[in-house]
Amino acid sequence: MLTQFWEGIGGKLADRWAEVSIPALLFWTSGLFAWAWHSGGLGFLGRLSDRLNGQSTLTQVALILGTLLGILASGAVVDRLSAWALRLLEGYWPRAFTPVRRWAVSRVAARAVELEQRFQAVAGPVDKGTASTEQTEQYVQADRRLRRLPREGSYLPTGVGNVLRAAERRPAGKYGLEAVTVWPHLWLLLPDTVRTELAAARRSLDVAVSACVWAVFFIGFRPWRGGRRSPDRSSQLRHTDSGSGPERRSSGIFSRQPSTFTGGSCMSNCAGRCRRTLAKSG
Repeated sequence: MLTQFWEGIGGKLADRWAEVSIPALLFWTSGLFAWAWHSGGLGFLGRLSDRLNGQSTLTQVALILGTLLGILASGAVVDRLSAWALRLLEGYWPRAFTPVRRWAVSRVAARAVELEQRFQAVAGPVDKGTASTEQTEQYVQADRRLRRLPREGSYLPTGVGNVLRAAERRPAGKYGLEAVTVWPHLWLLLPDTVRTELAAARRSLDVAVSACVWAVFFIGFRPWRGGRRSPDRSSQLRHTDSGSGPERRSSGIFSRQPSTFTGGSCMSNCAGRCRRTLAKSG
């Protein structure tokens, strides 16, 4: 009995750690390739591998364990941040963003009024069976969008928050039940198949939020995407800068060349012409 219990616990923990660590592994692998590309391409990975092979066995094991622990730790941190990120995506923002939140909620309310008017405009022909194909499509689209919005006065500033709140408030409007209040008791009465489907839906939402958090962190690799450094190109530039002789001085639009048409010569020529003109006229 205890063996089966520990096997079940171990299997669930393994699945949980796999869900957390696989995105972290993909993230750090992408970062490694970005760093390698910036440092000279795949040849950098080869040099790094040769350097690691030159280390002792104990050092290699320590590096591997440290890398694995770092991946698991970063995955656990992002998993903790996902709940906080989901709150932000739902529209539960800090008080400092209250003006922005009110503005976004007002836009959602205006859009809800527009959708309701569009729905009512085509609802009559659809109910009578005289609606055209275009009116039927407008009816379906408006009804689907209205279902994603909660009742008036319960709007949130984001689309994710409105969809979740609409699902929470729908049982209250239809059956008079507050889903948040009765859900812990209702969960115990649900069949296993329904629990599995709900758990899978919740897991999909958590994975999507975690992907958003990883995407935000991936911006940190942006400086390494500007282009890779080329030693040959750098040496070529240094060789060009260190060159000398007439060939170098005569190349480039900012090169210093002797000029026969300078400001001083222009002024002296003008002064000489003026003197000659005055002498002739005198």
